[in-house]
Amino acid sequence: MNLRHASMALPLVTLLLLTACSTTNHQRLTSREYFSQFRNLAEALRYYPSLLIKGTGNQTKVIVRKNSSVQNPEPLYVVDGYPVGNSYASANQIVNMSDVVNIKLLTHSYELNTYGTNAAAGVIEIRTIRSTANTN
Repeated sequence: MNLRHASMALPLVTLLLLTACSTTNHQRLTSREYFSQFRNLAEALRYYPSLLIKGTGNQTKVIVRKNSSVQNPEPLYVVDGYPVGNSYASANQIVNMSDVVNIKLLTHSYELNTYGTNAAAGVIEIRTIRSTANTN
């Protein structure tokens, strides 16, 4: 009788182990209401553990942790599908935080290939209500 119960428990343990293993390819924050609480882009980006935020105002630098890119350690900013460069100041001027609906940090090489060499350090994709209005 114990052998029967033991053989039934093994598939259950295997099932639990298989479903508990998962990985994520990127970090993502969503919700327009959530982003509208931030005064600027740096405040929102501070919640990403993979990012290091240094400085304030236009002197802010955003660096992807564990980045092997020596030439340009700052990520590429893409707003509504359009690359705006590696400058935090440029991205912050373009983005109105009350319009942001999604920010996604891309760091894997297969995600960065689309954006070329400017994305060697990573990509911060920012989607606003303008981009969602254009897709409807």
